Amino acid sequence: METQSGAQQRIAVIYIDMDDDLGQMGFRTPIIGDEEALKVIHDFMAKRPEDSDLNALIVAYNVFRELKGRGVDAELVLLSGSSEGSTMAQLEFSRKLDEVLEKGNFNGAFVVYDSPEDAQAIPIIQSRVKIIGIRRVIVEQSRGVEETYALLARYIRKVLTEPRLARTFVGAPGAILLVIGVLSLAGLGQFVGPVALTVLGLIFIIRGYNIDELFEKWWENSPLMVISSIISIIIVVIGGVYSSFFVSIGVERGALEYLSFTESFIPFLAFSLVVLLSARAITKLLSDEKYMFWHDVYKIGAIAFIFWILNQSFSQITKLNLVEVVSQTVPQLLGGTVVLIVIYVVLYLVEREKRRKALFS
Repeated sequence: METQSGAQQRIAVIYIDMDDDLGQMGFRTPIIGDEEALKVIHDFMAKRPEDSDLNALIVAYNVFRELKGRGVDAELVLLSGSSEGSTMAQLEFSRKLDEVLEKGNFNGAFVVYDSPEDAQAIPIIQSRVKIIGIRRVIVEQSRGVEETYALLARYIRKVLTEPRLARTFVGAPGAILLVIGVLSLAGLGQFVGPVALTVLGLIFIIRGYNIDELFEKWWENSPLMVISSIISIIIVVIGGVYSSFFVSIGVERGALEYLSFTESFIPFLAFSLVVLLSARAITKLLSDEKYMFWHDVYKIGAIAFIFWILNQSFSQITKLNLVEVVSQTVPQLLGGTVVLIVIYVVLYLVEREKRRKALFS
């Protein structure tokens, strides 16, 4: 049989075994030639008569015999990959294919395979030689089961190996089970339900708003920002617990209770923001954004001023000195706001001048 250019066409009938079942039975591939392939088929029939690979081997042999009967220069080739996973299987199959093509001088291929995993080899073959035919061999009654199994296996492997999915589908249940176990050991079984729901809700929030990815980017760009953020969160949590305890033991119920809670909580909130902004200022000072580090220093000053105003206001309100709030706190707030605006304008002009000098220097 000749090609359109007049050259003799030589066809390789390639049986694909990506997971190296042949190697597990003691056969080293590539196996070239119908006589050697028949030995493999007979061995398969004796040891694994129910295996679908046997059907594919027989079909490959029959395709080879049919082509030979029609006068085609064909050769039967058994090629395997590796049992060490998809990547290694493709690399090993590619290496063996190059070896076969170099020895046999083939210019066409007829591919026979029996599973979705084996189909991964088709693009590899197609990149080396023209494929003139493909035959997929699956026992009809097991087609749906096999394809479903392959699909489930692929998704399970993806969930276990991809960090982004593993954090949700493996990490989240793991965290909940850990919390349930710790509470049970501590004799706090009555809190298992509420705490588990709280942890699950927190995980959903983190994944829903990509907070974990944000922290990863922060860590890559500035580990100091991540550490300071964690410290800030801890301070806020401690402040909330402390304020709740302080209110529960010392103040009567009603509006003053919430005012007292806020008054007790504000120092912790202000301190957490100062920690966070200080870390940002240091990060900018050590980077190319050193001209902008004053932005965070300015914010720290603004937070200190706001904290002072709020502390005075809540102190007067809890004492029911509303006149003092209006006569003193309001003017102080207005005056401080003007000062902050003036300072910001001055610092902005200084920054712009420094940037201009750096640009033309």
